[in-house]
Amino acid sequence: MRVKGKLTLVGSGEWKFVSSYSGGKTRISVLEIGGHSIKNVTVPDALKDHLLAGQDMELLIIKGDLIHYELCGVKVHGNTYRHGATTQLVRGTVLSVLFGWLVIPLIPSFMFLRAYTEISTF
Repeated sequence: MRVKGKLTLVGSGEWKFVSSYSGGKTRISVLEIGGHSIKNVTVPDALKDHLLAGQDMELLIIKGDLIHYELCGVKVHGNTYRHGATTQLVRGTVLSVLFGWLVIPLIPSFMFLRAYTEISTF
């Protein structure tokens, strides 16, 4: 989902180390932007520095799992910052290869591929 507006609140969060390549991620309790309140958002370190309250911006948020969301793109001051497109492509490809002989498990892999194209075109 794409959310546009003024970022009014970045809630508190818990940081965890993921890998030396990608750094870490912070699970933020709430993001309030443009009249929307989005809870349980995971923000990668690469995008965390661009979330400053009081600025007009556009956020690209995808569904991480059943109850959490993941921030994958930020547009602020005419600049676009993305993170996670390669991860989504790899997840979709791996699911397609592992479960390619079944029809039903392919549906989640299409979800990851859809997220990849959404991040790439943001």
